[in-house]
Amino acid sequence: MYFCIRISNQALMDFFRFEITPIEIVGYTMFLLLAMLTVFPWLRRRNSIVGKVTSMPLEAEAPQPTTPLSVVVIAHANDYEEVETTIPLLMSQHYGEYEVIVVNVDESELVDNALTRLSLTHPSLRTTFIPGSSSNVSKRKLAITLGVKAARYPAVVITSAHSRPGSDHWLRSFGRHFDAGADVVIGYTHPDYTTDKSQGHRYRAFDGVADASRYLAAAIHHKAFRGNGNNIAYRTSAFFEMKGFSSALNLKYGDDDIFISQLAKRYRVEAELSAESILEDHIYDYERLYRNEKEHRYFTLSHTAARITFMSVLHNAVYYLYLLCAVGGVAYPIWFYYNGGEMEKTITLASATAIVVAVATTIFICSYRRISRALSAPRLLFSLPFLYFVRPMINAYLKLKSSRAGNYTWE
Repeated sequence: MYFCIRISNQALMDFFRFEITPIEIVGYTMFLLLAMLTVFPWLRRRNSIVGKVTSMPLEAEAPQPTTPLSVVVIAHANDYEEVETTIPLLMSQHYGEYEVIVVNVDESELVDNALTRLSLTHPSLRTTFIPGSSSNVSKRKLAITLGVKAARYPAVVITSAHSRPGSDHWLRSFGRHFDAGADVVIGYTHPDYTTDKSQGHRYRAFDGVADASRYLAAAIHHKAFRGNGNNIAYRTSAFFEMKGFSSALNLKYGDDDIFISQLAKRYRVEAELSAESILEDHIYDYERLYRNEKEHRYFTLSHTAARITFMSVLHNAVYYLYLLCAVGGVAYPIWFYYNGGEMEKTITLASATAIVVAVATTIFICSYRRISRALSAPRLLFSLPFLYFVRPMINAYLKLKSSRAGNYTWE
């Protein structure tokens, strides 16, 4: 090792006409390595997600999938207006054999009235409800269980009344995976970004893309650890073989975290990212929902794969160490110059640091913007480095809050 450094040192001296010490070689080499490790996850996610979107076009002329589907729609009391918009979109899908089952989670009279009106124009619409007296149980898990048990067909697609498909080929994008032998299909849902204009909306958009790109890339590489509960599908046989949500009945949440991570260990999981498969959530107070869901995610993450948490902590440590080295890479040559060092060496080392930072930042920004375009999210630009910097700190705060949140069914 020492011999190699001596050779490198001599070669650099011949090229730059000034001496570079072995410590400087090691330090700047480590800085370059940290920069590469910082941008690598973003490059990997970009290649995975963009490649998935562009390599799986949904052609209208393609043969119809043959697997019959049951669509289970979760409708809460505050979804009564969205029900009348979303259900007709679901009932008009271009798909062979399918059914739509709406579960009135809160036994809301407003939702029930909306469903009654819809049944006049869509007589095949099926509905059920959860009694308002139900307590000490996750209503979402119970709603999904009721929907799956009521399903007539071998595969179910789970969604919510406030999640709207942008295409009448939404079901086709899922059905083709079941025809190919998949047991679980993980889709993607994004909020209606035009309605989120309150303070912090850029950060929420950035964090949403960062989170989604992570779990979608994992699913693409057959290492799924979570999904999106408003756009996910699985075979009913897999649901019953896993005994539903029995392993997480003590938790209010986790139907798309713990359950999916368990399914991924035994069954074939695919990710679906065609433009037709993406749903848009229409939520009145997205800021509040965002905070709640982040806390719930962190709570359930501790019950899934410890590897995910470890990799996240490791990546954050590498990122902040890279920033520290970047500061040192500029501060050191300045110190060197003021202590009698050569101007040429000072400019060379500082410039090399600036170039590495500029290249790494450009790769990160370009990768994020490609991912955000594929996921129909705002394509941020100048705020991205700052948002990347503060994200680990905000997530650490939300993770701390999640440990104190009421995430147990008996609370």
